[in-house]
Amino acid sequence: PDGMPRKVLDVSKLEALGWTARIALAEGLVSTYDWYRNALEEGTVRL
Repeated sequence: PDGMPRKVLDVSKLEALGWTARIALAEGLVSTYDWYRNALEEGTVRL
């Protein structure tokens, strides 16, 4: 509705070469969020 095109990743060519994701998307998002939250508290990153 807002004119923004939808972007979808296609990893079929990578999979055809034998590649598989080692970390599930949900697990990776949680891990990244936790890392960033901790880094903010420690002051090693900033907004």
